[in-house]
Amino acid sequence: MDILLDEITHDALFINGATPVTPSISEGLKQRLKIKLLTFKGEWFLDTNYGTPYFQQIFGKNRSKGTVDIIFRQVISSDQDVVTITRFASKLTSDRVYSLNFSVKSRDGTTIEIKELEVGI
Repeated sequence: MDILLDEITHDALFINGATPVTPSISEGLKQRLKIKLLTFKGEWFLDTNYGTPYFQQIFGKNRSKGTVDIIFRQVISSDQDVVTITRFASKLTSDRVYSLNFSVKSRDGTTIEIKELEVGI
């Protein structure tokens, strides 16, 4: 169980003074994946290995979309609750915005879908 975050702002939710938690493994997984994909590796001082290796492997010259796809797939697959990636689609625009849509099967058997996660590379 994790503290429930707003899906748009990613801020912690507080309802009538209470802090709700994620209601299921699948909701916790969806939230965890978004957090990990939006966190730069080395950004969190308590675990400098946590996050996505944007500065280490993604940002820079001559990074092909295929290479970036592989990195994102590895980050997604590394979560303990991800059984398999069932769908993965990405696009890279001419102004270097990488957009990611994917679905994963969680260990509780549900399918989690994340749409239009955008990162400037």
